Amino acid sequence: MGRRALVILIAIVVGACSGGGGGAATLAPGASGGPRTAAPSVAVPTPQSTGGGGGGIRRTLRPSGAKVRVVNLYSSPGENPALDIYGSPAATPGLLVATVPYATVSDWFDPGILNDQGDADLTFYPAGTTEAGDRLGDQSETLKGNERITIVIAAGESTNKAGKPYAGWRTIFETDAQNPLATPPAAGTAVLFVDGLALAKTFPGSTDSFLYLGVDGKCLPSVEVGENGSPQPTGPDTFQSFIYPAGAHDLTFHITNPDCGGKGTYRSLPVDLKPGDRTFVFFYSPDGKTLQELLLPIAP
Repeated sequence: MGRRALVILIAIVVGACSGGGGGAATLAPGASGGPRTAAPSVAVPTPQSTGGGGGGIRRTLRPSGAKVRVVNLYSSPGENPALDIYGSPAATPGLLVATVPYATVSDWFDPGILNDQGDADLTFYPAGTTEAGDRLGDQSETLKGNERITIVIAAGESTNKAGKPYAGWRTIFETDAQNPLATPPAAGTAVLFVDGLALAKTFPGSTDSFLYLGVDGKCLPSVEVGENGSPQPTGPDTFQSFIYPAGAHDLTFHITNPDCGGKGTYRSLPVDLKPGDRTFVFFYSPDGKTLQELLLPIAP
């Protein structure tokens, strides 16, 4: 089967790997479930001490002005846990900033900052766990206060002390002026940002790692190659932007080289976008055989 090189959008994506205690996790394996509505998040708590009794280091969590939302596609063998997100380097009582059920997206929340420099630290745990060995990973940033950040969390390959996969995640800065997200290249078009972080090394039920997206029998071109360019595939662990014709269409998925005129490999997905819209499409698989999608609009 022929192959076309993936054009991967990387300028606006910061890949992050979990580290603590057991080495970095790769940005890969799968998840399960189906599309869900946004899950409520926990508001930034009243500042509290992060140090325990007996004179430990004391920190407070202050409002940052930034906004973060978390996409939970993390799965470990036999379970798809909710994730607790803490605004500190550990599971500090009082500094839980969000709890995100599996296959959902949290509401926007303020991650909080720990000092005058604007340093923020979000740490991920399976919901209800707090021991250091349960930690799945953490993302540190120095915030200016005007950021809007989406973090998608999936499972990595190495395991923590509790025997669970460390997290692998992608941090997407939606309002980064230096590395902005792509915008529709022409009137009457929209953009789909397709993310395969939560998939294994091949597509569900297949040995192939290339997938073409189709609308009305035509494969979608990427924003990078333009409307008149050749169709571009996407794949597991990639982040790719596609030009989408505005309006209501059935988005089809094709493992082929590249031919989107026939029946799709998986069920189609109804997508209705207005001109100028931009939307994330996060892939995941509940069983390694079926492809699921979670749609998440990007605010103007």
